[in-house]
Amino acid sequence: MPQNDLIKALDKLKQDFFEKNWGTYEIEHEGVENQIHGWPGQPSEDIMIVAYQYSARSHILHRHDYFYFNYCYKGVHEYSTEKNTIVVSENDIYAGQPFVSHRHLPEKSEDGVLVCIFIRPELVYKTLLPYINTSESMTNFLIRPSADRFSEESIHFNLKNDYNIRKLIELMIIEYANSTENTQSILRSLTSAMIMQVARKYSHQQDKPQTLNLSSQIIKYIGENDATVTLQEVATKFSYHPNYISALLKKEMGKSFSQVLLEKRMEHALVLLQGTNLRVDSISQILGYSSPSNFHKAFKSYYGKTPREYIG
Repeated sequence: MPQNDLIKALDKLKQDFFEKNWGTYEIEHEGVENQIHGWPGQPSEDIMIVAYQYSARSHILHRHDYFYFNYCYKGVHEYSTEKNTIVVSENDIYAGQPFVSHRHLPEKSEDGVLVCIFIRPELVYKTLLPYINTSESMTNFLIRPSADRFSEESIHFNLKNDYNIRKLIELMIIEYANSTENTQSILRSLTSAMIMQVARKYSHQQDKPQTLNLSSQIIKYIGENDATVTLQEVATKFSYHPNYISALLKKEMGKSFSQVLLEKRMEHALVLLQGTNLRVDSISQILGYSSPSNFHKAFKSYYGKTPREYIG
């Protein structure tokens, strides 16, 4: 992609920044009134992108009612949260759930540029979530705000060696800066791809094999691949015979491979049922069931209720 196109797009987004509706409202949380930034884009937009230029002033502590993926295109940016200070350096991505409290501190470099990708929660729950359901870590990050509004989780890592994510973000910048009637559809596809790439990196970041015994690693792998995983696949992944994997799970967990897989699928099913507006048929497909009737049967056997009865 021509670098000149990207520079022009960034310049336009920096100019457009001050034309957005940065209105706020207040919500009480733990006895304190919190300032909330509402959706600053058009009502027809589910995804929007802004570019934030150097600022010498510090912002007040605030929250957003949407997901954000902030990419440090240039310079160094600092955030202050209720617990600590986060330094976001060039090529870093810093993502937050809706209602995560933070404030921007005075910029370290006058030529710093921060690219902010905002995503409505409804789009995440209804459309994007099925694409990243194989990552347990990312699924939990995205879905938890639907049950706990102030869950306060964030993601932070460097993209210097992640060409795919950086290029996807650059394509999104150019597309949004040159919006047409098809832009939101194109952004949904690009955002899905970006989140899938971020999910893979985030999942790897969460993996700490040295602190997990073999059975815990196996359980984690099954949970992250519950739609398609097989005993043979697990055995191949961890370089053991299938019989050894089965015996290990039975010995240390008291469960067979099939029981562990069912447990993980049912946990995943609850997350999707309670946190999204997905149809039960769609959830059964996401979880790898060959038919909705098989999912209904497994769910009722496990929980004693049908999916619809469970969610009221």
